[in-house]
Amino acid sequence: MNCFFCFAEETVFYYDTSIYGDLPSELELPLCGDEEGKFHQQRDFYGYSICYREEYEQAEWAAYTLTKEKLSGTESRGNNFRSDPEIVTGSAAPEDYRGSGFDRGHLAPAADMAYDARAMSESFFLSNMSPQNPSFNRGIWKKCEDAARKLAEEADIAYVVTGPVLEKPAEDYNSIGINHVTVPEFYYKIILLFFEEESTEEKKVYRAETYSVIVPNEKRNEPCEFFLSTIDQIETRTNIDFFPALNDIFENLIEES
Repeated sequence: MNCFFCFAEETVFYYDTSIYGDLPSELELPLCGDEEGKFHQQRDFYGYSICYREEYEQAEWAAYTLTKEKLSGTESRGNNFRSDPEIVTGSAAPEDYRGSGFDRGHLAPAADMAYDARAMSESFFLSNMSPQNPSFNRGIWKKCEDAARKLAEEADIAYVVTGPVLEKPAEDYNSIGINHVTVPEFYYKIILLFFEEESTEEKKVYRAETYSVIVPNEKRNEPCEFFLSTIDQIETRTNIDFFPALNDIFENLIEES
Protein backbone atom coordinates (compact mmCIF):
# COMPACT_ATOMS: atom_id res chain seq x y z
CA MET A 1 0.00 0.00 0.00
CA ASN A 2 1.16 3.49 -0.82
CA CYS A 3 3.01 5.00 2.12
CA PHE A 4 1.90 8.60 1.72
CA PHE A 5 -1.16 7.56 3.74
CA CYS A 6 0.38 4.76 5.78
CA PHE A 7 -1.18 5.36 9.13
CA ALA A 8 -4.71 5.22 7.79
CA GLU A 9 -4.29 1.69 6.47
CA GLU A 10 -5.96 0.02 9.45
CA THR A 11 -9.29 1.70 8.62
CA VAL A 12 -10.88 -0.92 6.36
CA PHE A 13 -14.56 -1.65 5.74
CA TYR A 14 -16.42 -4.26 3.71
CA TYR A 15 -19.19 -3.44 1.27
CA ASP A 16 -21.49 -6.43 0.72
CA THR A 17 -23.96 -5.88 -2.10
CA SER A 18 -26.39 -8.35 -0.50
CA ILE A 19 -26.64 -5.91 2.44
CA TYR A 20 -26.05 -2.48 0.92
CA GLY A 21 -27.11 -3.02 -2.69
CA ASP A 22 -25.04 -2.56 -5.83
CA LEU A 23 -22.60 0.31 -5.95
CA PRO A 24 -24.78 3.22 -7.13
CA SER A 25 -24.14 5.08 -10.35
CA GLU A 26 -22.66 8.58 -9.98
CA LEU A 27 -21.52 7.62 -6.50
CA GLU A 28 -18.78 10.24 -6.66
CA LEU A 29 -21.18 13.22 -6.88
CA PRO A 30 -21.61 15.22 -3.65
CA LEU A 31 -24.71 17.15 -2.62
CA CYS A 32 -24.16 20.89 -2.27
CA GLY A 33 -25.39 22.75 0.76
CA ASP A 34 -28.79 24.42 0.34
CA GLU A 35 -28.03 28.05 1.14
CA GLU A 36 -30.70 30.59 0.34
CA GLY A 37 -29.71 33.12 -2.29
CA LYS A 38 -26.46 31.31 -3.18
CA PHE A 39 -25.84 30.30 -6.78
CA HIS A 40 -24.76 26.71 -7.50
CA GLN A 41 -24.32 25.24 -10.96
CA GLN A 42 -23.44 21.61 -11.51
CA ARG A 43 -21.46 21.19 -14.70
CA ASP A 44 -20.80 17.72 -16.11
CA PHE A 45 -17.75 17.31 -18.32
CA TYR A 46 -16.59 14.20 -20.15
CA GLY A 47 -14.18 13.17 -17.39
CA TYR A 48 -15.44 14.90 -14.26
CA SER A 49 -18.18 17.06 -12.73
CA ILE A 50 -18.06 20.27 -10.71
CA CYS A 51 -20.37 22.46 -8.67
CA TYR A 52 -19.60 26.11 -9.46
CA ARG A 53 -20.13 28.80 -6.82
CA GLU A 54 -20.54 32.22 -8.37
CA GLU A 55 -19.78 34.25 -5.25
CA TYR A 56 -16.33 32.59 -5.02
CA GLU A 57 -15.79 32.35 -8.84
CA GLN A 58 -14.71 28.72 -8.60
CA ALA A 59 -16.07 25.26 -7.97
CA GLU A 60 -16.66 24.03 -4.44
CA TRP A 61 -16.03 20.46 -5.59
CA ALA A 62 -14.75 18.46 -8.54
CA ALA A 63 -15.64 14.76 -8.61
CA TYR A 64 -14.70 11.85 -10.86
CA THR A 65 -13.86 8.16 -10.94
CA LEU A 66 -10.52 6.51 -11.59
CA THR A 67 -9.73 2.98 -12.72
CA LYS A 68 -6.52 1.18 -13.67
CA GLU A 69 -7.48 1.61 -17.33
CA LYS A 70 -7.92 5.36 -16.99
CA LEU A 71 -4.64 5.71 -15.14
CA SER A 72 -2.78 4.03 -18.00
CA GLY A 73 -3.64 6.89 -20.37
CA THR A 74 -0.90 8.74 -22.24
CA GLU A 75 -2.69 11.85 -23.55
CA SER A 76 -0.30 14.81 -23.37
CA ARG A 77 -1.04 17.91 -21.32
CA GLY A 78 -2.49 20.70 -23.45
CA ASN A 79 -2.27 23.80 -21.20
CA ASN A 80 -5.27 25.36 -22.96
CA PHE A 81 -6.44 27.44 -20.01
CA ARG A 82 -9.69 29.23 -20.91
CA SER A 83 -12.94 30.58 -19.53
CA ASP A 84 -15.87 28.20 -19.30
CA PRO A 85 -18.65 29.37 -21.66
CA GLU A 86 -21.25 27.13 -20.02
CA ILE A 87 -21.16 28.79 -16.59
CA VAL A 88 -24.31 30.87 -16.84
CA THR A 89 -23.04 33.68 -14.60
CA GLY A 90 -19.61 33.69 -16.26
CA SER A 91 -16.55 31.88 -14.99
CA ALA A 92 -13.19 33.26 -13.95
CA ALA A 93 -11.08 34.53 -16.85
CA PRO A 94 -7.39 34.14 -17.76
CA GLU A 95 -6.86 37.81 -16.90
CA ASP A 96 -7.83 37.14 -13.29
CA TYR A 97 -4.72 35.05 -12.76
CA ARG A 98 -2.29 37.10 -14.87
CA GLY A 99 0.27 38.75 -12.58
CA SER A 100 -1.58 37.60 -9.46
CA GLY A 101 1.26 35.49 -8.07
CA PHE A 102 -1.06 32.47 -7.83
CA ASP A 103 -1.10 29.30 -9.90
CA ARG A 104 -4.17 28.21 -11.84
CA GLY A 105 -4.52 25.14 -9.66
CA HIS A 106 -6.51 22.22 -11.06
CA LEU A 107 -9.21 20.69 -8.88
CA ALA A 108 -9.64 17.67 -11.16
CA PRO A 109 -5.95 17.17 -12.08
CA ALA A 110 -4.93 17.06 -15.73
CA ALA A 111 -2.85 13.95 -15.01
CA ASP A 112 -6.04 12.10 -14.00
CA MET A 113 -7.61 12.93 -17.38
CA ALA A 114 -4.78 11.55 -19.56
CA TYR A 115 -6.96 8.66 -20.78
CA ASP A 116 -8.85 10.82 -23.30
CA ALA A 117 -8.14 13.94 -25.38
CA ARG A 118 -11.51 15.54 -24.60
CA ALA A 119 -11.19 14.85 -20.87
CA MET A 120 -7.70 16.37 -20.89
CA SER A 121 -8.81 19.47 -22.80
CA GLU A 122 -11.85 20.07 -20.59
CA SER A 123 -9.72 19.90 -17.45
CA PHE A 124 -8.26 23.29 -18.45
CA PHE A 125 -11.52 25.24 -18.19
CA LEU A 126 -11.06 27.91 -15.53
CA SER A 127 -14.17 26.62 -13.78
CA ASN A 128 -11.87 23.74 -12.74
CA MET A 129 -9.20 26.12 -11.38
CA SER A 130 -8.59 27.72 -8.02
CA PRO A 131 -5.88 30.23 -6.99
CA GLN A 132 -3.13 28.21 -5.36
CA ASN A 133 0.12 29.32 -3.78
CA PRO A 134 2.83 28.08 -6.19
CA SER A 135 4.74 26.39 -3.36
CA PHE A 136 1.55 24.57 -2.36
CA ASN A 137 0.48 23.61 -5.89
CA ARG A 138 3.90 22.32 -6.92
CA GLY A 139 4.80 20.92 -3.52
CA ILE A 140 2.56 19.27 -0.93
CA TRP A 141 -0.55 19.29 -3.16
CA LYS A 142 1.27 17.58 -6.02
CA LYS A 143 2.46 14.92 -3.56
CA CYS A 144 -1.12 14.33 -2.42
CA GLU A 145 -2.35 14.10 -6.04
CA ASP A 146 0.41 11.61 -6.86
CA ALA A 147 -0.43 9.59 -3.75
CA ALA A 148 -4.12 9.45 -4.70
CA ARG A 149 -3.23 8.10 -8.15
CA LYS A 150 -0.99 5.42 -6.67
CA LEU A 151 -3.76 4.34 -4.31
CA ALA A 152 -6.25 4.25 -7.20
CA GLU A 153 -3.90 2.07 -9.27
CA GLU A 154 -4.28 -0.68 -6.67
CA ALA A 155 -8.10 -0.55 -6.48
CA ASP A 156 -10.83 -1.81 -8.80
CA ILE A 157 -12.44 1.62 -8.75
CA ALA A 158 -11.69 4.89 -6.97
CA TYR A 159 -14.03 7.80 -6.33
CA VAL A 160 -12.27 11.14 -5.92
CA VAL A 161 -13.62 14.47 -4.71
CA THR A 162 -11.46 17.59 -4.41
CA GLY A 163 -12.16 21.22 -3.68
CA PRO A 164 -11.41 24.40 -1.76
CA VAL A 165 -12.68 24.81 1.79
CA LEU A 166 -15.06 27.76 1.36
CA GLU A 167 -16.21 28.13 4.95
CA LYS A 168 -16.42 31.94 5.16
CA PRO A 169 -18.34 34.57 3.19
CA ALA A 170 -16.55 35.47 -0.03
CA GLU A 171 -15.86 39.01 1.15
CA ASP A 172 -13.82 37.65 4.08
CA TYR A 173 -11.22 36.12 1.76
CA ASN A 174 -8.49 37.73 -0.30
CA SER A 175 -9.27 37.67 -4.01
CA ILE A 176 -7.59 38.16 -7.38
CA GLY A 177 -8.56 39.74 -10.69
CA ILE A 178 -11.46 41.79 -11.95
CA ASN A 179 -13.83 38.91 -11.19
CA HIS A 180 -12.67 38.75 -7.56
CA VAL A 181 -11.71 35.09 -7.57
CA THR A 182 -11.53 33.96 -3.95
CA VAL A 183 -8.16 32.72 -2.68
CA PRO A 184 -8.97 29.71 -0.45
CA GLU A 185 -7.03 29.12 2.73
CA PHE A 186 -7.42 25.32 2.65
CA TYR A 187 -8.11 22.52 0.18
CA TYR A 188 -9.51 19.05 0.74
CA LYS A 189 -9.17 15.77 -1.13
CA ILE A 190 -11.21 12.62 -0.51
CA ILE A 191 -10.65 9.23 -2.13
CA LEU A 192 -12.94 6.23 -1.65
CA LEU A 193 -11.47 2.95 -2.88
CA PHE A 194 -13.16 -0.38 -3.59
CA PHE A 195 -11.27 -3.66 -3.99
CA GLU A 196 -13.30 -6.67 -5.14
CA GLU A 197 -12.79 -9.53 -2.66
CA GLU A 198 -15.60 -11.93 -3.57
CA SER A 199 -17.92 -12.32 -6.54
CA THR A 200 -20.80 -14.80 -6.84
CA GLU A 201 -24.19 -14.80 -8.57
CA GLU A 202 -25.77 -13.65 -5.32
CA LYS A 203 -23.42 -10.89 -4.28
CA LYS A 204 -20.14 -9.06 -4.50
CA VAL A 205 -18.02 -8.15 -1.53
CA TYR A 206 -15.60 -5.23 -1.72
CA ARG A 207 -12.96 -4.11 0.71
CA ALA A 208 -13.38 -0.37 1.05
CA GLU A 209 -10.86 2.22 2.23
CA THR A 210 -11.08 5.99 2.51
CA TYR A 211 -8.36 8.63 2.72
CA SER A 212 -9.05 12.33 3.15
CA VAL A 213 -6.95 15.40 3.86
CA ILE A 214 -7.36 19.12 4.51
CA VAL A 215 -4.20 21.02 3.54
CA PRO A 216 -3.47 24.76 3.99
CA ASN A 217 -2.81 26.76 0.82
CA GLU A 218 0.82 27.45 1.64
CA LYS A 219 4.24 25.87 1.49
CA ARG A 220 4.39 22.87 3.83
CA ASN A 221 7.12 20.29 4.27
CA GLU A 222 5.19 17.60 6.14
CA PRO A 223 4.11 14.38 4.40
CA CYS A 224 0.51 14.04 3.19
CA GLU A 225 -0.55 11.86 6.12
CA PHE A 226 0.12 14.76 8.49
CA PHE A 227 -3.05 16.39 7.10
CA LEU A 228 -5.38 13.39 7.41
CA SER A 229 -8.97 14.26 8.32
CA THR A 230 -12.31 12.49 8.52
CA ILE A 231 -14.93 13.01 5.85
CA ASP A 232 -17.28 14.20 8.59
CA GLN A 233 -14.85 17.00 9.47
CA ILE A 234 -14.66 18.08 5.84
CA GLU A 235 -18.46 18.01 5.56
CA THR A 236 -18.75 20.24 8.63
CA ARG A 237 -16.34 22.81 7.25
CA THR A 238 -17.68 22.84 3.68
CA ASN A 239 -21.41 22.18 4.22
CA ILE A 240 -21.23 19.52 1.50
CA ASP A 241 -22.68 16.00 1.75
CA PHE A 242 -20.17 13.57 0.26
CA PHE A 243 -21.25 10.21 -1.21
CA PRO A 244 -24.99 10.75 -0.55
CA ALA A 245 -25.85 7.95 -3.02
CA LEU A 246 -24.36 5.35 -0.67
CA ASN A 247 -26.47 3.32 1.70
CA ASP A 248 -26.82 5.56 4.78
CA ILE A 249 -25.42 2.98 7.22
CA PHE A 250 -22.30 2.44 5.15
CA GLU A 251 -21.94 6.15 4.44
CA ASN A 252 -21.94 6.94 8.15
CA LEU A 253 -19.35 4.23 8.83
CA ILE A 254 -16.80 5.54 6.36
CA GLU A 255 -17.37 9.23 7.06
CA GLU A 256 -16.79 9.16 10.79
CA SER A 257 -13.54 7.15 10.62
